[in-house]
Amino acid sequence: MPQPKRLKLDTPKRSYAVVDVDAEDDVSAERNKELLKKEVAKSKPKQDILRELIKRTFKTRRELVNNGMQPEEIIMEYPHLKRIKGVSC
Repeated sequence: MPQPKRLKLDTPKRSYAVVDVDAEDDVSAERNKELLKKEVAKSKPKQDILRELIKRTFKTRRELVNNGMQPEEIIMEYPHLKRIKGVSC
């Protein structure tokens, strides 16, 4: 099985490895979700990292919606969605 393509987002303090969205598995999806939560919680989150992690978690979030998860539950899992205009529960 070929290894998934890895992208590296560098910050002065930490380097984030983000797995390609098409190759995302349960482990990488969970890791990307946790990285996203940590970045959102920062007082000054880096927008480029947020954009990349949001893009990387799209497939997993879409599956949650398609599988009937309630919007409130999805927002609890992905708190950055609270900041988007038009998203409310």
